[in-house]
Amino acid sequence: MDVTCWTCKESGHVKSQCPMLMAEGFEGDTPICSVENSTKSWVLDSGVPFHAIHSKDVMQNFRHYQGKVRLVDNMCLYIIGVVDVVFKTTLGTDWTLKSVKFIRDINRMLISVGQHDNEGHHVIFGDHKWIVMKGNLIIEKGQKHGTL
Repeated sequence: MDVTCWTCKESGHVKSQCPMLMAEGFEGDTPICSVENSTKSWVLDSGVPFHAIHSKDVMQNFRHYQGKVRLVDNMCLYIIGVVDVVFKTTLGTDWTLKSVKFIRDINRMLISVGQHDNEGHHVIFGDHKWIVMKGNLIIEKGQKHGTL
């Protein structure tokens, strides 16, 4: 069954995966995962449409942005900016996440599998491990913990 986006009317994706909204920023409610415990770790999540961060420590290129996201428990959080984040990988290289939503009240820092896919990365899960690749280059890899 082919799907059509309600926003851009293109086929092959739904509104939450719309490249137009990813580029411009989404001003409506977007469902994301439930947050339970604060952590400084990043969570690689296939259920969120964009990368999200709560910490000012690693932000670069802050751009003001107003929007909101609705969590699965129906709580609403406000997006106050879009940033880039550069950090060292376990492989010792720099990894830049672009267009990361700054949400002060979110409890986890999230890396969106869908946003990576839109940016041409491959995210592979298997044998309790995950790998993010761009072409043949391994960007980052790690162990799967629980369901995350």
